[in-house]
Formats: sequence, structure tokens, C-alpha cells
Amino acid sequence: MNYRRLTGLVLLLVLAGLSPALRAQETFLIEGSGTVVRMVQEGISADVDVQTWLDGGEFRVADGLGFNPPRVYPGQAPDPYPHVHVWERGIEQLGATEECDGIYFQNGKIWVPNKKIFVVWKIRIPRASQRLAEEFEQDLNVALFVDWNLSSDWEKNEQVIASSLNIMHLFPTEAPYLDIEYLTEFRVPEASVFAAHCGGVEFFKEKLWTRAVLSVCDPDASPNGESVFGDVEDYQVCYFEVVQDKKVKN
Repeated sequence: MNYRRLTGLVLLLVLAGLSPALRAQETFLIEGSGTVVRMVQEGISADVDVQTWLDGGEFRVADGLGFNPPRVYPGQAPDPYPHVHVWERGIEQLGATEECDGIYFQNGKIWVPNKKIFVVWKIRIPRASQRLAEEFEQDLNVALFVDWNLSSDWEKNEQVIASSLNIMHLFPTEAPYLDIEYLTEFRVPEASVFAAHCGGVEFFKEKLWTRAVLSVCDPDASPNGESVFGDVEDYQVCYFEVVQDKKVKN
């Protein structure tokens, strides 16, 4: 597969709706395919080799050790977890297909207290060449929720990632579709921390369901209700720790 460089320099873009700015990689056209733009969450950990990610999409920690996207357990989350109804699917979507392929937990599905979790969001804008810049005046919003308290629901205080992206400057384009790869992170809380906020569950090892939400002009989109535009994907991860008297022993 041949790559044709569209821009000559790594760009520092100020995206509307976000302060401070996000960094965006030089854009490539993949022949016969679409345009890929890479972005990095502002203030991301120095543990990540950001330049390597921006240059080619390879995730490496700063000491040079690389990772392959690990296997997680895709959803949907089973009943009684709520199902989100998206009225207009396929306008903006997570991943390239209708399957769960839009979220990548780069450094593993095993979560332990205080671990930094690096998450890549792959957002696709289909039929990009037919889209107008004015359609993207409003922000795209991404949010990740974790059912920390095992309530078979996702509550507002269980949100671990919330970010807004404006991509109006990427249009118009001749590409058949646009792929945005967005690298984010969060830190896994100790059970004694999130239990105080989410109901006081204590466990040694537990499988947790996460829900990733992509919405448009709706930073407060519910993980449990309805959405006009966007997409939703669920993934199961494993939380591992020993909790005794609300103190964590590693």
C-alpha cells in the first residue's frame, strides 16, 4: 500500500471547543481508502512516545517498548445493562464497521489500582467527500464510563474520559471517508476511592463493563438513554486488587 503525504509538517492545531490545544499529526491519504488524522489528548503522560504515535500511529512507551493493541471482550453489555438507541447511525461512528472496533485499550485489559490506561478512539466519518464543513460546526464528544460499582448501569460519576473535538477545519475533502485516531488516558482509581463515590463495592478480582459514547454537540450525552447522532460500544475488562478495611494491598 502506497502512502502519499498531503502535508509537510507536523501541525499544532487549536481545535474549537478545547483548551488547551490538541496536537494533530500530519495527514496522509491512503490510496483507495481515506484520510487519517491522529490527535493526542493534551497533557498526556510523558510515559508515551507521543512523536512516534503522531508520526505513524505506533504506540510505544518512552523507553522504547512497544505494545500491540490487546484483546478485550467486546459487547454489547448483557441485560440488565441499558441499551442506547442512536437515531441516526452511520453519520459519525466508532470504528470502521458495525462491530465493536472503535476502542483500543493499548496497554492491556487487566486493570490494577493507579495504572494508567491508554485508550485510542477510532472515529470514522463516512462519505467524507459529500460532507460540508458547516455540518461540523459543533463538536464531536467522546466519553468513557466504567461500571465501578457493578450496578449494571453507568452513572455520571463513573465517567473516566470526557473530551470534545472540532473537525470543521478538515472539510471539505475529496477523501471517501475520514478516520480520526485519538489517543487519551486515565488512571485507574483504588477501590477505596471509587467506593466512596459509587456505592462501596469491595472485591479481589472482578470483570467490569465499560461503555464508550460518541455524540455530537452533546458533552453530557447519557450512556443509558438515547442519542440523535453518534455511536456506542461496550467492552469488558478485568479489575484486580485486594481490598481489606478499605485499604488496598498490592
